[in-house]
Amino acid sequence: MRTASPPEPWQPNPHATGVRRRIGEFVLHPGVQNFIIELAAKMFSLGRAFWRDGWNVFDFLVVAIALILSSGPLAVLRALRVLRVLRLVNRLPQLRRIAEAIIQAIPGIGAIAALMAIIFYVGAVMATVLFGDSHTEMFGSIPASLLTLFQVMTLDSWALGVVVPVMNAHPSAWLFFIPFILVSAFVMLNLFIAVIVDTMSNLHETAPRDERQALPHDHELAAMRHELAEIKALLLKQQSPGS
Repeated sequence: MRTASPPEPWQPNPHATGVRRRIGEFVLHPGVQNFIIELAAKMFSLGRAFWRDGWNVFDFLVVAIALILSSGPLAVLRALRVLRVLRLVNRLPQLRRIAEAIIQAIPGIGAIAALMAIIFYVGAVMATVLFGDSHTEMFGSIPASLLTLFQVMTLDSWALGVVVPVMNAHPSAWLFFIPFILVSAFVMLNLFIAVIVDTMSNLHETAPRDERQALPHDHELAAMRHELAEIKALLLKQQSPGS
């Protein structure tokens, strides 16, 4: 029976084995090492103020998840190390502004989602009562109706896959599906987009406002310096002996 050959010694510390070696290999990886050094430097320099910034807490959680060992019940969380890519959001101002807009739009999006859930529930009940007897697979129960209506909302084969078969048994079914599609697929989607765009426009108006206010001050200061230079030149000219 062939036995597995022992692993090669780890160059930084040949005596490190098992969990100790895995920790060392992971922490000393160039990408993770840079994150840890940066995070430690920020925590040392900012002190308690480090935890007041949500982006710093986000960076800490991403790096902490990346340091989870590859063994034990939490091993599945190592897949979340891909969240390190999201740290780019904190580095690029434009991406950060978009992320902040989405976060601030959550209350409005939640209200629209609640309204949409009510519309879906009412539509599912109506579809189950109207079409449940003839199309039990699509509308036999409220959960099945919710799934079918979600397919209709996404416009994924809504005509040939749902509406046409139902209209073969219920010719007037379009009176139900057309208004539902108009409300769910167009009105609600546009409301989601409107809330996010409105939030982003508010952020663009508040954040760059300081920059736009700073530019006129700099321009006025330059103009005042230019006028003072002209006044000084006139005074020197009048005080000159040849004047």
